[in-house]
Order: sequence, then C-alpha cells, then structure tokens
Amino acid sequence: MAVPLNIIKPGDSHSELSGAAIGQYDCVIYSAEGKVVKSDGTNKRGVGFMHTGKATAANEHIDVFTSGIVWARAAAAVTAGAELETAADGEVQDAGVGDFIVGIAKTAAAGANELVAVQIELYEKAAS
Repeated sequence: MAVPLNIIKPGDSHSELSGAAIGQYDCVIYSAEGKVVKSDGTNKRGVGFMHTGKATAANEHIDVFTSGIVWARAAAAVTAGAELETAADGEVQDAGVGDFIVGIAKTAAAGANELVAVQIELYEKAAS
C-alpha cells in the first residue's frame, strides 16, 4: 500500500550533538557521554527521531524531533496502531509490557527495513 506523503508532519525539534553516524530515519537515544546516537537495542529510553533527509557523521549538530509524525525504519513487521519501542541499529519494533515507548505506528510495515509512519509518543508502557 502506498503511503501518502502528507501523513508526515514533523513537530517540535531541538538541536543535539551526534555521538556517531546517524541515519536519516533513525530513532535516537542518549549515549553515556550525553550525545545522541542511534538506538542500539530494545527497550532503550528513546529521545526522538532523526528526520533531516540525509545521514550525519559524529560530532555534527542535528535536529532531533520529539513530536509529530515521522518516518522510521522497522526492525520487523509492524501493525498500524501498535506501540513501538527502540530496536537495534536505530530501528523500531512492537513494544512489550513495561517497555519504553517511542511512538505509535500510523502505518504498517511488512518486514525489516521498511519505512513506517510513527506518531512520536515518549512514555513507559504500564506493566499489566
């Protein structure tokens, strides 16, 4: 299914210093040094998404989007409406109970490396 381009509406952003190379659709987290890096595993406390249209190198100032709807790369199949968490290599995946949520899938992805539209929401999913 083709996704209409007008679904993407990045919201608030702030400038951060990158700690390593970051891809254009990566979910980012803070490193121990306080710089942003792409997520490197599951259930990390995400701080937003890179969405500038190009990849960056280390020690560049980048805009990190913390609200709105952005593209992200899926780590596996994602269902529209699913709560998403960080995954390896800056990707997102379906969240589990008690995980840190980075957004809600607005579109579906059939598999890994497909783009999914994400409504950015940053919170911890309640354990049930």
